[in-house]
Amino acid sequence: MMKSPGKPLSSLPLIAMLVVACSLLLAHCLVGQEKPGWMELGSRVEASEIPVSQYAALAAWLDSNGRSPLEYVIEKCRTHQIVIFGEPHGVKDYMDLFLQLIPEAYHRAGMRYVILEAAKFEDNEKIARLVESESFDGGLALEIARNGGWSTWNHKEYWDVFEVVWRLNRSLPAGAQPMKVIGMCVSADMQWNWMLNEGKLKNPALIAQAERESLLLDKHDALMAAAIEMTVLREGSKGIVWVGYNHAFTHYGQPWVTEDGLLFGEFQRMGRQLYQIYGDRIFQIAFHCEFDSPRLVFDDYEGPEPVFSGMIEKIMALRKDQPVGWDVFNSPFGQIRDKHSYYFHFQPRMQFGDLCRGFVYLKPLKQLAGCQKIKDFITEAMFQKYKAYYEAQYERTFGDAKELNAWREED
Repeated sequence: MMKSPGKPLSSLPLIAMLVVACSLLLAHCLVGQEKPGWMELGSRVEASEIPVSQYAALAAWLDSNGRSPLEYVIEKCRTHQIVIFGEPHGVKDYMDLFLQLIPEAYHRAGMRYVILEAAKFEDNEKIARLVESESFDGGLALEIARNGGWSTWNHKEYWDVFEVVWRLNRSLPAGAQPMKVIGMCVSADMQWNWMLNEGKLKNPALIAQAERESLLLDKHDALMAAAIEMTVLREGSKGIVWVGYNHAFTHYGQPWVTEDGLLFGEFQRMGRQLYQIYGDRIFQIAFHCEFDSPRLVFDDYEGPEPVFSGMIEKIMALRKDQPVGWDVFNSPFGQIRDKHSYYFHFQPRMQFGDLCRGFVYLKPLKQLAGCQKIKDFITEAMFQKYKAYYEAQYERTFGDAKELNAWREED
């Protein structure tokens, strides 16, 4: 006959023992994660010289100091007048975060302007009509997109900004200040300028046009900075700026390099020009991306490939790739540089905290999705006007816009 069960044992002592054991194990691990000397001293360090064993200390720092990307960027919008997002073009994951931010930045941080590199300054009256109208005009949105700086910019999410802002404005109570969208791209024909620089422009009239407009494009960063100053800063308002990675720098000057690979100067981009006038009212955030080799500007470079982005991903892997945003300039990451990267190779004093002030990591580069493509973006009129450019850019011939669109949508 089976014995009747006795009084069940309580699980609490077992749980307590497990908690103590885990605590001891954690304490043991943390002893092995003591801050490296370079981190304690705040000294510059090469990414290639940081042993993998020290990555855990950097991951632990992020666990304690990082924030979710959306909350991080909202906080920066709350505490700054202009927040500049420097992005590698065409990444859907980054655009999705920006689209999510727009209404949050309006309601929680007082942002009243969205400023875009992709749209032209000359189209701002059309953009205002589009985002403040009773109904959304998709045809007008596409017209503005097709007149953007590049006739190939068919990334859907960039132009979805218009509808996101329109929906936000339609949701506001009567009398509330609407969110505005400002294009800041110059009115120049970048297609012909590209062909001129490549030595592929043959039409004398187009050569003359491109040469005139090259003077305008030489001032592109200054003119974009002026657009932000005129429409937002002088008004005392606040805005979020979406622009290419290199235009965004506030504390870094890109290197001018001789054919021999010698530094002979630095040039200041849009963000830097604004920061020199307005100081900490301006804040710059960069997204995780692949860094270029010094070979970008110096053909004879024979050193190793950049290691910085790979190091970041190995550190993030220790955190199971949790998305995170953080201030770089006052973090141990700010002290790191990569002599094998274009951004640091020619400027020995530069470090990551100079390159960007804030940083957002969403996922490894190989997992990032490209933007959706707008179907039939290039019209027949655009094709006829820029046929020579399309064929030079893609190194193949096209019969008409339909053939070009089909090829680009599959590429």
